[in-house]
Amino acid sequence: MDMQSRNQYLKELRTEYLKTKSKKIRGDLLNEAEKRTKLDRKYLVVKLRPKSNLDKNASERKRRKQYYDNSVKPALVRRWEIFDYPCGQRLVSLLDTETDKLRILGELKCSD
Repeated sequence: MDMQSRNQYLKELRTEYLKTKSKKIRGDLLNEAEKRTKLDRKYLVVKLRPKSNLDKNASERKRRKQYYDNSVKPALVRRWEIFDYPCGQRLVSLLDTETDKLRILGELKCSD
């Protein structure tokens, strides 16, 4: 059973599972789901909760806001290459100290 068909089965099972108040019937539903999906019982209980991630799509993922626009990126990439690809924290400190030297040497052409 692939993931898509498993999630479809669990969505259908969840409606029946949430309607049922009897612990015995819920246990039977969990036993059946355990046999069909070969998932752990505790994991199934989490998936069958009302607020589980069965309804979320991968395309609805929240993205981080862009910090730099496209006009700044090429210059920033050039500086990153000049300094031999440091991490972000090191790049910030290098930009603070070395930008004036790069202007004097003619490596950077930027406005004040």
